Amino acid sequence: ERLSVARDALLLAPEGSLLRRVAAPRAEDGGFSIDGDGRVFLNFPPRAFKRIIDHLVFLQMAPSDVAVKPPSLPWAVREEVEHLAWLLGVWDLVVAGPQWGRGAPLETSTRPRPPRLGWSLCGPRRRPPPPLRPGQG
Repeated sequence: ERLSVARDALLLAPEGSLLRRVAAPRAEDGGFSIDGDGRVFLNFPPRAFKRIIDHLVFLQMAPSDVAVKPPSLPWAVREEVEHLAWLLGVWDLVVAGPQWGRGAPLETSTRPRPPRLGWSLCGPRRRPPPPLRPGQG
Protein backbone atom coordinates (compact mmCIF):
# COMPACT_ATOMS: atom_id res chain seq x y z
CA GLU A 1 0.00 0.00 0.00
CA ARG A 2 1.41 3.40 -0.97
CA LEU A 3 1.31 6.23 1.57
CA SER A 4 2.45 9.81 0.97
CA VAL A 5 3.48 11.83 4.00
CA ALA A 6 5.04 15.27 4.36
CA ARG A 7 8.52 15.05 5.83
CA ASP A 8 7.59 17.66 8.49
CA ALA A 9 5.09 15.24 10.05
CA LEU A 10 7.76 12.53 10.30
CA LEU A 11 10.17 15.01 11.86
CA LEU A 12 7.92 15.18 14.93
CA ALA A 13 9.53 11.87 15.90
CA PRO A 14 12.30 12.20 18.51
CA GLU A 15 15.95 12.43 17.48
CA GLY A 16 17.48 9.00 17.11
CA SER A 17 14.15 7.23 16.55
CA LEU A 18 13.65 4.89 13.63
CA LEU A 19 10.88 7.06 12.22
CA ARG A 20 13.13 10.14 12.38
CA ARG A 21 15.77 8.25 10.38
CA VAL A 22 13.13 7.55 7.71
CA ALA A 23 12.59 11.32 7.42
CA ALA A 24 16.30 12.04 7.02
CA PRO A 25 17.17 13.98 3.86
CA ARG A 26 18.93 10.90 2.54
CA ALA A 27 16.89 7.96 3.82
CA GLU A 28 19.21 5.51 2.09
CA ASP A 29 21.83 6.56 4.68
CA GLY A 30 19.53 5.02 7.29
CA GLY A 31 19.58 1.68 5.49
CA PHE A 32 16.19 2.04 3.79
CA SER A 33 15.48 0.92 0.23
CA ILE A 34 14.70 3.65 -2.29
CA ASP A 35 12.68 2.87 -5.42
CA GLY A 36 13.28 4.33 -8.90
CA ASP A 37 11.01 7.31 -8.14
CA GLY A 38 12.94 8.22 -4.98
CA ARG A 39 10.33 6.83 -2.59
CA VAL A 40 11.37 5.05 0.59
CA PHE A 41 10.18 1.46 0.90
CA LEU A 42 9.16 0.52 4.44
CA ASN A 43 8.14 -2.96 5.45
CA PHE A 44 5.76 -2.12 8.32
CA PRO A 45 2.21 -3.35 8.89
CA PRO A 46 0.24 -0.83 6.79
CA ARG A 47 -2.84 -0.64 9.03
CA ALA A 48 -0.82 0.26 12.15
CA PHE A 49 1.64 2.50 10.29
CA LYS A 50 -1.19 4.51 8.74
CA ARG A 51 -2.79 5.07 12.17
CA ILE A 52 0.52 6.32 13.57
CA ILE A 53 1.15 8.63 10.62
CA ASP A 54 -2.42 9.98 10.73
CA HIS A 55 -1.93 10.86 14.40
CA LEU A 56 1.39 12.62 13.74
CA VAL A 57 -0.18 14.63 10.90
CA PHE A 58 -3.03 15.62 13.21
CA LEU A 59 -0.52 16.66 15.92
CA GLN A 60 1.29 18.77 13.35
CA MET A 61 -1.93 20.52 12.27
CA ALA A 62 -3.51 21.00 15.71
CA PRO A 63 -3.02 24.40 17.38
CA SER A 64 -0.34 24.51 20.07
CA ASP A 65 -2.87 25.38 22.77
CA VAL A 66 -5.02 22.31 22.07
CA ALA A 67 -4.33 18.93 23.66
CA VAL A 68 -4.62 16.06 21.20
CA LYS A 69 -5.63 12.74 22.72
CA PRO A 70 -4.08 9.49 21.55
CA PRO A 71 -6.05 7.86 18.75
CA SER A 72 -9.07 5.84 19.75
CA LEU A 73 -8.42 2.42 18.31
CA PRO A 74 -10.46 -0.75 17.98
CA TRP A 75 -9.14 -3.54 20.16
CA ALA A 76 -7.99 -5.55 17.12
CA VAL A 77 -5.65 -2.73 16.03
CA ARG A 78 -4.53 -1.26 19.37
CA GLU A 79 -1.82 -3.79 20.22
CA GLU A 80 -0.37 -3.66 16.70
CA VAL A 81 -0.21 0.17 16.83
CA GLU A 82 1.35 0.15 20.31
CA HIS A 83 4.07 -2.32 19.28
CA LEU A 84 4.87 -0.48 16.05
CA ALA A 85 4.90 2.91 17.82
CA TRP A 86 7.39 1.50 20.32
CA LEU A 87 9.60 0.09 17.54
CA LEU A 88 9.48 3.38 15.61
CA GLY A 89 10.40 5.36 18.74
CA VAL A 90 7.16 7.38 18.85
CA TRP A 91 5.36 5.57 21.68
CA ASP A 92 5.27 8.73 23.84
CA LEU A 93 3.78 10.78 20.99
CA VAL A 94 1.16 8.26 19.92
CA VAL A 95 0.19 6.13 22.91
CA ALA A 96 1.32 7.61 26.24
CA GLY A 97 -1.20 10.42 26.64
CA PRO A 98 -2.43 13.75 25.29
CA GLN A 99 0.11 15.88 23.45
CA TRP A 100 -0.04 19.59 22.66
CA GLY A 101 -0.54 20.36 18.99
CA ARG A 102 2.43 21.75 17.05
CA GLY A 103 0.56 24.32 14.91
CA ALA A 104 -0.03 28.02 15.51
CA PRO A 105 -2.22 28.80 18.56
CA LEU A 106 -5.92 29.40 18.01
CA GLU A 107 -6.68 32.98 17.10
CA THR A 108 -9.67 34.79 18.52
CA SER A 109 -12.66 33.30 16.80
CA THR A 110 -16.26 32.40 17.35
CA ARG A 111 -15.37 28.72 17.71
CA PRO A 112 -15.47 27.51 21.29
CA ARG A 113 -12.04 26.66 22.59
CA PRO A 114 -11.49 23.08 23.71
CA PRO A 115 -10.59 22.72 27.38
CA ARG A 116 -6.93 22.81 28.28
CA LEU A 117 -5.83 19.47 29.66
CA GLY A 118 -3.18 19.29 32.32
CA TRP A 119 -0.87 16.32 32.52
CA SER A 120 -2.27 15.62 35.98
CA LEU A 121 -5.57 14.69 34.34
CA CYS A 122 -4.01 12.02 32.17
CA GLY A 123 -3.74 9.30 34.80
CA PRO A 124 -0.84 6.91 35.18
CA ARG A 125 1.47 6.41 32.24
CA ARG A 126 1.51 3.03 30.65
CA ARG A 127 4.87 1.56 29.78
CA PRO A 128 5.60 0.38 26.25
CA PRO A 129 5.20 -3.34 25.72
CA PRO A 130 8.44 -5.31 25.83
CA PRO A 131 9.66 -6.49 22.45
CA LEU A 132 8.73 -10.04 21.52
CA ARG A 133 11.51 -12.57 21.48
CA PRO A 134 11.81 -15.18 18.74
CA GLY A 135 9.31 -17.94 19.41
CA GLN A 136 6.94 -15.69 21.39
CA GLY A 137 3.53 -14.52 20.26
